[in-house]
Amino acid sequence: MDNSVDLDRILVKPTQPENSVQLLLWLIFEPKLLADYSHDLSYRKRTWRLVKSYPLIVLICFFGYFVSSLIIFYLEFPLLFPNEFETLLMAEFTEKPNLFEEYIFYASHSFFKFLTALAIGLVLGLIQYIVGGLVGGLVVSLIFGLTGGLAIELAEGLANTLMMGNLTGTVDESLTGILSFAFAMGIAMGLMASTAMSLTVALAFSLLFAIAFTIAGGVGFGLAVGVIYGLIYALGVYTGRCRLFFYPFYCLFPLSFTSSPYFYDAVICFPIWRAKKRFGILATKDPESGYKFINFLQKYRPLQTDLQDHLSYAAHAGAWQQRPFYHDNVLKPPSIEKLKPSHEWLVQLEKVQKQYVDYQRVSSSAKKQQLKQFLIALDLFRLQTLMENKTWRDYYLQAIIVWQKAGKSEIRNLKTKTHALNNEFISSLF
Repeated sequence: MDNSVDLDRILVKPTQPENSVQLLLWLIFEPKLLADYSHDLSYRKRTWRLVKSYPLIVLICFFGYFVSSLIIFYLEFPLLFPNEFETLLMAEFTEKPNLFEEYIFYASHSFFKFLTALAIGLVLGLIQYIVGGLVGGLVVSLIFGLTGGLAIELAEGLANTLMMGNLTGTVDESLTGILSFAFAMGIAMGLMASTAMSLTVALAFSLLFAIAFTIAGGVGFGLAVGVIYGLIYALGVYTGRCRLFFYPFYCLFPLSFTSSPYFYDAVICFPIWRAKKRFGILATKDPESGYKFINFLQKYRPLQTDLQDHLSYAAHAGAWQQRPFYHDNVLKPPSIEKLKPSHEWLVQLEKVQKQYVDYQRVSSSAKKQQLKQFLIALDLFRLQTLMENKTWRDYYLQAIIVWQKAGKSEIRNLKTKTHALNNEFISSLF
């Protein structure tokens, strides 16, 4: 069971990032928090936050360049896709005596292009910032810095293809590189950019490649390339926006009210495996914490309405289960249209609640009989619950079992008290 003080603190998100690392994490995982934070800043402070984040962006881009160049070298992309690389590079690359010298040669050849792409990305980020604000500036700077070197390589390969005027033997490699770039760019845009920005980039690159391949191979071929690029790019955006590559980790993540993927990522699109069941069990055991977590989801995780609705029933049933025969335990059930109980269930619930209130109000001498009536109503309520939605009915069945056991125990206590009072009365007569 979570500590309530810690839970109150943990389930409140900060209104401003502590540093540039958190700012960039918000760009990917907390876009609403970042947008709200940016909106509240003055123009001067927004500018300073963007410039202040540039050293970290440069560091990330350098790391991305190192990893990507290592992959390109290790998989020998210049040999697999020779038409995407310059002829001089190909000739010297194959003549190096060992792998280390091959990598140094390739890295030294591509490093200037990476620096050029990074510089262009930072400048475009500033321009985008002026036009579209802090979020747009961060997105453009990061994405262009990470993928710009590859874009330059592709542009050169495509330009070589067009200048040759002959697509034979080159178009397959060009398309392979371009479509790989489309998927990678799509993932990055899906992770960081808004839908409008993602669509704008998709149209821009689709038109660019459609025009280029129209010049080289005709209108039909150019249009086909543009459409295919757009589809591959859209697949990448969908993959990034829906966090598909994070799901294996999310499904293995420990789930509790204080630590779960929902706490760290605001853009989870699909239900996480076993999350409903796990949180439902926690909510029945600790309904107070369950309601706090529901409020957290409502405030910070608007995509998790299904989980919110499910936990509303679990927490309500948990409150029943945890406090049988407590004098204030007459609770109104959740009102959720898509999981709404049947009319018969609501009628039976109302009867149970009325019998419970009557039991609380009657005199001690009548409590035993009233309690028996309450248990009869409770059993009818259990039978009706068995016919309700499987999504939430088991939580109430567990609560009903607890109440039935508590009711039978209470009847025994009343019998014991009645017997004791009778003995005391008889003793007083003598």
